[in-house]
This record gives sequence, C-alpha cells and structure tokens, in this order.
Amino acid sequence: MTSRHSKVTALKGFTDTLRGRSGPDYSTAKVQVPARGEEYEWRDYVRGKDLARHLKDKQDILDELTKPQAAGRDQSDQISDLVIKLVHEKLLIPADRKFKKPKPGKKKLVKWPRTLKPVPGAAWDEELFYAFSYDKPTGPMFYLLAVVVALCVLAVPLFPLAPYPVRLAVLYALSGLLSVLLGTMLLRYVVWAAVWLVSGAHFWLLPNMMSDDVPITQLFWPLISFTPHSREDKLSSFLVRGGITLLLGAAGYGLYVASPDAATVKAGVQDAKDSVLAYFDLMGQMKTGITNGTNTTGIELNRTASASNTQRQPSQQQHDGYHAAAAEGNDEHTAEQEDQELPEDDSTGIDPGTGGWDPTLETDAEV
Repeated sequence: MTSRHSKVTALKGFTDTLRGRSGPDYSTAKVQVPARGEEYEWRDYVRGKDLARHLKDKQDILDELTKPQAAGRDQSDQISDLVIKLVHEKLLIPADRKFKKPKPGKKKLVKWPRTLKPVPGAAWDEELFYAFSYDKPTGPMFYLLAVVVALCVLAVPLFPLAPYPVRLAVLYALSGLLSVLLGTMLLRYVVWAAVWLVSGAHFWLLPNMMSDDVPITQLFWPLISFTPHSREDKLSSFLVRGGITLLLGAAGYGLYVASPDAATVKAGVQDAKDSVLAYFDLMGQMKTGITNGTNTTGIELNRTASASNTQRQPSQQQHDGYHAAAAEGNDEHTAEQEDQELPEDDSTGIDPGTGGWDPTLETDAEV
C-alpha cells in the first residue's frame, strides 16, 4: 500500500511539472463531462505531439516511472506506458476535437481547439489531446499576483485623489503602453501588406499576437512566420495584387492632397494633449486631495475666495467713496438751505446773532 501510494505521489508530482515553466505548451478548452450529459468544464490540456516531444528529453523520468528499456523495448514504449499510467490514475483525460472540420473560411484545423470531447478507454496516441483532471496547483506567484490585483482595484477609485505628479505619470505610462501596442499592430499589417503586394507571400511579425486559439504565454512567440506564395491561392494572384496596389496608391494620393499642413497637425495634436490633461485634472477638482494629511482642495478654495475678496475690495472702497461724497454734498446743501430759510426778522425781538430775546428789538407791529 505504501509502495503504491508513493508511486501515485510520484506520478502526481510529474504531472504538476507538465504545467510548469519547463513543461510543454498547453492551452485551455471546454471538455465535455460524460457523467453530466452536455455539460462542459474548462480544463487545461496538452497536445499528444508536444507531450511526446517533452518526454523524449526526460529519459531519467521515464526510467524512474516506467520499466527500463530492454530488448524489444525502446523509448517510445516507455512514453506510451507512462501516459497510460497517468490516464489510469485519472490524472490525464484523453480527448479529441469535437468539431472535425475547419472553421468557415479556413483551410486547416486550428492548432488549439476550444472544445474537446473525452475518448474513454483510449490508448496512447500522439494525435489526441490530454486534459488535466484537476486544477493547476497555486504557487507563491499566484498569491503575489492576487495582492497586486487587489491593490490595483483599490488604486483605481483613488486615482482622482492622487497628487498631480502621480496622475500625470500614470497617464503617460498607460498612454505609452497603448501607443506601443497600437504601433506594433500597425507595423505588423504594414509589413505584411508590403511583402504580400510584392511577392504574394504571407510574412507576419508576431503571428500569434491577435490569435484567440493560443494561450497568453504564446502571444509573442514565434517572432515571425513566413508562408510562400502558392499558385492555388487565387486571392494572391498578380492581377489582384496589382489592382489593390493601384487602389492604395490612389487613396494615398487623395489623402496627401487633402491633408492639412504640418503646423495645423501640430496644433491639433497639442490641443488633443491639452484636452486629455485638462480632463484628468478636472477629475480631481471639488474633491479632497491627499497631500501630507491635509485638505489641499480646501486650501485652494480658501485661496480662491481670498483672491476674489481682494479683487472686490477696490470696487467696494470706490463705492463707499461715492456714498461719502454724496452724503457730504447733501450736508452742505442742507446747511445752505437752512441759512437761506433763516432771514433776519427784527419784528420778533430775536437777536439773529445770539438767538436770544432783546426787548429793544421788539416793534409795535406785535401790538
């Protein structure tokens, strides 16, 4: 019992290495579950060809997990025995393509199918696919990436509150990454079009970059691919390529004639840049900026209010001066009116100088 458990553990450890850095290429597909009818599960899988190529370089593993080579027994027999053991221990599931015909518009089957169906009782066959029956074990890198993703999720809503240099750096970094991706895609198509128009051959830089049939680890490999011109390819005939060349030349000439001058283009690019910067700067307005634990937005609002009050002070002083001048003029006008309304009347016995009563000034008019 202990011996069998140790063998199963060794087989499980070897199966784990198949999805490691030094393992064969693998992808992900929907694998049908026979016990659940038409239900599918996403599983990692390897091609039989890649698995055989990988095992040929692991002679020590073959000798450890299978019977050694002898008369009438070579390395291919060891590979077959090892894969059968992995299937018997339910570590690998032999499967085949569900769709045997190429996709519409394609002449060949895809290298990495997206849907597989199990082949019960199948023996070792390099033309089959072998799906893993369990999920890939998590390592330290998985938890590190999980922490990084969590921090990124928290950083996204805090982006408008970040200091201006941080927002500007993030904007430039993301813009640079987007420019590199779009520039690489444009370069791929330009190079392909130039080679195809001249020779009819298909030459691609990073041929898997836009493919959805390969894992993400293979998007940038291989670097190039070249398919020579074939006479059976009617779409690459000389007449077709010549007509497309004339159309592209006419379109290029029309764009050249209608294109604006360099100064206009430069001004437009600068305006676009300023608009983007203004938009992201606007995202941080009316919010609390975090800088050394202080409310920078409140400080800025106070400064703005102070500046507004300072601008309004001259107008207020001028307005108060107008009111003071008007009040002084009214006082002078009132005093003049009072002087005019108080004539000297000797008949009343009132002394105009002192304001007192003087009997010598009283006349007979009152009698």
